[in-house]
Amino acid sequence: MEWQVYLDDLTREVSKVGLLKEFSLMKTDVQRLTFCQEQSFIRTSLDKWLNKNIHSAQVKCLDKSLKFKTSADSAFFQHLDDKAIQLYGMALLFSPRSEVSVLFGNRSAVLFTKGLWEKCIVDIDCALNEGFFPEKQWKLYKRKGTALMNLKKYSESQLSFKKCLTVLPTEFSEEKNQVEMLLSSVCKFDLAHTVAVNEVVELDSFIPVNGFDKILTRGSSSIEVGYDSKQGRYIFAKEDIPNGSIIISEKPYAAVLLPHWYKTHCQLCFDKVVSLFPCYECAEVVFCSLSCYNDAWATYHRFECKKLSLMEKVGIAHLSLRIVLVSDAKDLLRFLGSDLNKFTDSPTLPSSKIEGCNDQGIYQGDYESVYFLSTHSDRLPIEDLFQYSVAGFLLYKLLINSSFFKTHTVLQQHHFGVGSLLIRHIQQLICNAHAVTCLSAEKLDTTSVIDQEQVRIATAIYPTTSLLNHSCEPTILNCFHKNQLIVKVVKDVVKGEQIFNCYGPHFKRMGYEDRRAALMQQYFFLCSCEHCVYQNGHSNKNGFICFKCKLPLSNEEKCTSCDTDFCKDIYVSKANRCDEIFLNAMRVLSLNSERHSVEKALALFLECLNHQKEIYIDNHFLLSRSYDVVGKCYAMLEDYESALKFVKNSVLAIKTIYGDRSIEYTNEILKLTDLFMHVVHNGKITYINEALDFVDEGIKLVNLNKQPDCSDLVDLEQKSVYLKNVNRRHSFK
Repeated sequence: MEWQVYLDDLTREVSKVGLLKEFSLMKTDVQRLTFCQEQSFIRTSLDKWLNKNIHSAQVKCLDKSLKFKTSADSAFFQHLDDKAIQLYGMALLFSPRSEVSVLFGNRSAVLFTKGLWEKCIVDIDCALNEGFFPEKQWKLYKRKGTALMNLKKYSESQLSFKKCLTVLPTEFSEEKNQVEMLLSSVCKFDLAHTVAVNEVVELDSFIPVNGFDKILTRGSSSIEVGYDSKQGRYIFAKEDIPNGSIIISEKPYAAVLLPHWYKTHCQLCFDKVVSLFPCYECAEVVFCSLSCYNDAWATYHRFECKKLSLMEKVGIAHLSLRIVLVSDAKDLLRFLGSDLNKFTDSPTLPSSKIEGCNDQGIYQGDYESVYFLSTHSDRLPIEDLFQYSVAGFLLYKLLINSSFFKTHTVLQQHHFGVGSLLIRHIQQLICNAHAVTCLSAEKLDTTSVIDQEQVRIATAIYPTTSLLNHSCEPTILNCFHKNQLIVKVVKDVVKGEQIFNCYGPHFKRMGYEDRRAALMQQYFFLCSCEHCVYQNGHSNKNGFICFKCKLPLSNEEKCTSCDTDFCKDIYVSKANRCDEIFLNAMRVLSLNSERHSVEKALALFLECLNHQKEIYIDNHFLLSRSYDVVGKCYAMLEDYESALKFVKNSVLAIKTIYGDRSIEYTNEILKLTDLFMHVVHNGKITYINEALDFVDEGIKLVNLNKQPDCSDLVDLEQKSVYLKNVNRRHSFK
C-alpha cells in the first residue's frame, strides 16, 4: 500500500475511534511522538505497514558485474568509449569490493583515450588503493604519469614515471626504455613554471555582489535581515543592487536526490555522473567521486544504506531524517535539553535576537538556522499534523533500529527528543523545502536542435534563501550549479527595498483566486503584492475565445464583448477532440522516427493546431505546445525554415505566459537559435540579423537565469561569432 494511502486510511480509522480528537490536545512534538508510541492501535498498524514494505535493497552481485564488464570490454575494443564508460560504471555498481580494482583500472584506460585526464587519474588511484594486480601496476603508473604530463603537473608526473620504473618487471626492457624517455621529456620542462589547470574552486565563481556578508554569511554584503511582527523575518537591500547580481550563494543544509535520478546523478552534490563511483555496500546509488562517497558515508549514507527503497516511499519526510543525520550531535542536543518534560517547540530567545542567528547575532545557515524555520504547527489542519507525526514516528523507529544512537552515544539518553525533532522538521518542509532543478536536454533525433526543460531532481533545505518572503512577481530567480543555489535579482533593487521570492503562485501563471487559495492552503497567508491587491492575473481559466468576435471569454454565459451566447459544452467537446488528435499524433511519433511516421504525425498535429486556433486565445499554453511539436516535426524532416516559423510562435506564447525574463523563455530562445543556425547554414542569409537579435537576447537571458559556467553561454557566443562572420563575408560580396 502506498504511504499516503496508508496515512489517509489510518487517519480515518483514528478519527472514528475518537483518537484524533485526543491527539489534537497534544501541544508539543514530544507529546505527539509520545501519543503515537503509546497508542497500540497506531503502533501495531505502523508495524504491519513496515513489514509489508521493507524490501531487500539492490545488493552486490558478482555475476551481474562480470556481465557488464564483458560488455564494457567489448565496447572499448570497438572504440565505443562512452558506452564502455557507462558499462564499466554498472559493473562497479554491482561488484563486490574485492573485485573493483580491475574495473577501475580498465575504465581508466577508456578515460585516458577520451582525454579525461583528471577522471583517469582518480580511477588509477582507486585501482591501486583497492589492490590492483602487482605485476600490472606499472601500466597504471605509466598511464598516470602521462595524464599528469598532459595536465602540466610535471613534478607529479615525474613521481609516477619513477614509481613505474620501480615496479616494472626487469624482463620488460622495451617498456622500460619508453618510460625512461617519457621521464626524460618531463624533466626538460621548466619546473618553475609548473601550473595546475582545470582546477575548479566551487564557490569562487558564485560570490555574491560586493562579497559575502559577515552577518548573513551566505548572502551578499548588500542585503540584510529585518523583522517585524506582521511578516516575520525578511531580506531587504542595504544599498542599490543592479539587475542580474547574485545576492545569495549557498549549499543546502540537507538535501535528498529523487529516486528517478539515483543512477545518473551524484547522491551528494547532484552533479551528473560521467564515470560513477559506487557505494561499496549497496547497488542503489552512485557518486561522482571518491570524496563525495566518503563525505556521504561519513554523514548519512551509512545509516540509510540498503534502506533507500523504504525511504523513497515516505516522500518529502525523508529530508527530515537527512537533516538529523547530517547534523552534529552536539547541535541536536542543544535543542533537546536534559529534561524532556520541560521540552517545548521553541527555546526562549533574547528579544533582541533574530531567530536562527547564533549568540553573536550571525546567521550561518547552520542547524540553529534550520531549527527556527517556520513550522506553522498552530495553523495546520489536525489531520495533516497527525500524519506528519506518524511519519516522524516511522523515521524514529528506523533510527532506533539503525546504528545511529550507537554511533552518537551522547544522544542515547535523548533518543525520544531526536524523534520529536523529526516531526518538527517535517512540518517545516511543507513551507521551506526547495526544489533543486537541472536542465534536461533532448536532441531531436538526427538534428542538432536541442529541446531543453528544467526538471526537478532533488529536494533541499536552503536556510538563507528561506528568509525571502513571497510576491506573485518575484524580485529574484533561482539557478543551480550541482546542489548549490545561486539567487540573482531580476531587476534593479533600490536601497531599503524588500527582496521577494515566489513560492509557486506567479501572477503570469495563475489567476488571482487560484493564487490566493494555493498560498492560504500551503503557507497560511494572503499575499499583499500589487497583483493581489488589484487582483491581476489570468482570469479566463479555460482560455476560450468567442466564435464570433474572437475576443477572450470572461464568463460561462455570454461574451461580454459582443453579447453572443456561450455554450461551454461545445467548447469542451472541441477541446476534447483536439486532445484526442494530439495524443494520436504523439503515439505515431513515438513508434519510430522514419520519415513517413513523422509526416503522418505532422499532419495530425497541424489538424489539431487548426482546431485549437478556433477556440483558444492566441497565447494559450496548448497552442504553444502544438506550435512547438509541429516545429519539432519539421526539424526532424530537415525543413528548418518551416520549423522556425512555428517555433517562433511557440516562443512568443511562452514569453507572454511566463515573462520575458523567465527560465522557460530562456530555454525556448536556445532552441530557436539552433534552428536559426540551420536555416543560415542552408544559405538563407536574410535571417542573419534576426538570428543575431535572438542570440544577443539569449546571451542576456542566460547570464541572468543560469550559472556563470553554463555551456549554453559558450554555445551562444560561438553562434554570435559565426553569424557575424557570415554577415561580414556577405557584405563584402
